[in-house]
Amino acid sequence: MLFMTQVTLRDGVRVPMALVSQISYQLQQLEKENAVALWDLAMKCKNASHQIGPIPGDLDPLSTLQNYGFLDQNERIVPDIKRIVLNSIENIDEISYANSMVDVILRSPLSQPRANDLPALTTWGWCSIV
Repeated sequence: MLFMTQVTLRDGVRVPMALVSQISYQLQQLEKENAVALWDLAMKCKNASHQIGPIPGDLDPLSTLQNYGFLDQNERIVPDIKRIVLNSIENIDEISYANSMVDVILRSPLSQPRANDLPALTTWGWCSIV
């Protein structure tokens, strides 16, 4: 029933639990592997015109985000994924070009997270859940 179960995000929108679980897992992995890509993803979710500049090498944020499935080939984000990302970042309103050093802190995107709803969201190790 995981695929049919709907959960409520912090902004009140209901989305499939399976999608929230998958995106949350991917955000955790992205945080560990490429923090620049996570910051760019947050910026892109806030502002669709944000340009993610390619950086040569393994940590290229553009190719990383495309490989994770966050961006399509036209650098667009699926609306439900965008919603989950925006609800998963604690200080999303503080992230801007002017303050690019703000840490991206992940949290549960759920309005009322419970330990048995999404186990992956409550076992992030050192990453705090707000």
